[in-house]
Amino acid sequence: MKTQFIVHPDEVRKELIDELVLNKIDCLGIHPIGGKDAYKTLEDLIALLKTPKFRAILDYAKERGIQIEYELHSMGYLMPKSLFCTHPEYFRINEKGERNSDYNFCISNNEAMEIVCKNAVKLATSLYNSSLNFYFWVDDGRNVFCSCEKCKNLTPSNQAMKITNAILGDSKEVMAISTYNKEHDCYFSMPTVVGKQGAEKTYFLEMSNEEHVELSRSVAFLEDVTHKALSKIR
Repeated sequence: MKTQFIVHPDEVRKELIDELVLNKIDCLGIHPIGGKDAYKTLEDLIALLKTPKFRAILDYAKERGIQIEYELHSMGYLMPKSLFCTHPEYFRINEKGERNSDYNFCISNNEAMEIVCKNAVKLATSLYNSSLNFYFWVDDGRNVFCSCEKCKNLTPSNQAMKITNAILGDSKEVMAISTYNKEHDCYFSMPTVVGKQGAEKTYFLEMSNEEHVELSRSVAFLEDVTHKALSKIR
């Protein structure tokens, strides 16, 4: 079983890699800050990945047997907000019936979906030393999906899965994608959450248990292992 330790980009350093190896943690997850401005922190990460100093640390991690994965709330990056002025139809309608570019996009707009898919492939190829697991999550938050006539009957999970299926269909490099849905605290594919939309290709599952006591109890032994590892690193 893979054990992953997730940090923000500014926490990545050579000493951390040594601690991961010492504690038998075999995967480093790099996670820019999410929220409404997640696209900005992702832009900052892309710039950082081009610097020799940061690449040297990631090369060192690879040499020591640590996989690198990038966990990204990426929709604001994949659908550039600058397009709102010329193509407002690409963006979501909120629950008040207002068209805006605050979160995500209109998944029923074919041109918008094509832009997202093409940018996802470009993003995947720009993630230095990445494994073939890609975490291209929707924007973080609740009530952040499109409510237009075509989208309103799709649950947030189904909208997120439709995006993921489209990206996978457009990509020759991406082997697996995780899509995050805050409403269900789930990084899926998971049929009981996905519903009719379904998972068409290769997915892997993560769970966020911050609001689900029954889940935290069921994986208490994993939490115990994690806390012990963290106590040694801190």
